[in-house]
Amino acid sequence: VAGVTVCLPGGVIDCTGTDPSPEVCDANIEDNDQNCNGTNNDGIAPQACQISNAFGTCTGLETCNQDGAWVNCTAQTPVAELCNNIDDNCDGNIDENVTQQCADSNAFGTCFGIETCTAGVWAGCTAATPAAEICDNVDNDCDNAVDEGLSQPCSETNVNGTCNGTETCSGGLWVGCTAAIPAPETCNNIDDDCDGSTDEGLTQGCYTGPLGTEGTGLCSGGTQTCGAGVWGACVGQVTPATEVCDGDDNDCDGLTDEDLG
Repeated sequence: VAGVTVCLPGGVIDCTGTDPSPEVCDANIEDNDQNCNGTNNDGIAPQACQISNAFGTCTGLETCNQDGAWVNCTAQTPVAELCNNIDDNCDGNIDENVTQQCADSNAFGTCFGIETCTAGVWAGCTAATPAAEICDNVDNDCDNAVDEGLSQPCSETNVNGTCNGTETCSGGLWVGCTAAIPAPETCNNIDDDCDGSTDEGLTQGCYTGPLGTEGTGLCSGGTQTCGAGVWGACVGQVTPATEVCDGDDNDCDGLTDEDLG
């Protein structure tokens, strides 16, 4: 700034003007051309600036305009971190803690998991590969049911034979076998020994004559066979008959040829 030369006591000559100085960003209209080049607030280096919100703080640069105001901050506005290989929230990390749901599907079903973003790419899905359900207390096909619809043949075996049935899976264990316990065959129209035949080979002694006559005289017992749960006719038995003159005890009373005229 131009001034005037004055003579001070002691013979000192001084100029009332000021020398040019580095330009500073100010709004002093009368004296804001510090470098005396005729332009206000020019050639001033940008300074750091920030934009902050709930997501974080981003830093940039701002410039001084001719009115002495710092403007045009280049800092980006912080946003929630996205999977884009950019530090969206300006915390110095890229794609940190960014996850999303993922799935693996095939003919057996759909399993869900979590995948993580790295360098703008989704990777590492934790979803299991759906598989046919097996008896292991695990939801193999990812349908929110465990060991559902699983059954297999089972059997019960002892000295009487082997009976077959079906058992189901519960909690990873095969339980509830429906096979009957093999038993000796009885006359009940049931395959007790589970050999595919019912009431087979069942016979028993029989006698339909009066009590006390079996084994006396000609009277003797017979045999009956089981069929469809019912004992059949007594075959081969001899019951009391009319006494005849033949030297035998026909009526099985312990006497022979008695009361014959």
